[in-house]
Amino acid sequence: MRNSQRRQHALWMEVLQERETCRLELEKEKKELASRQKELLKQEAQNDYEKKKFEDEKKQ
Repeated sequence: MRNSQRRQHALWMEVLQERETCRLELEKEKKELASRQKELLKQEAQNDYEKKKFEDEKKQ
């Protein structure tokens, strides 16, 4: 019985370790996505500005 308890404990520890690893990877990916989204919004704002500037110059 003692051996199976050790094995069960080892399996639980492995599961918890894997869960923590996945959580950390997910957190890292979320930060990368937020950073990428920020870059894209900045680029979109720049594109809108240049488009408006071009249209204003075209009107004159």
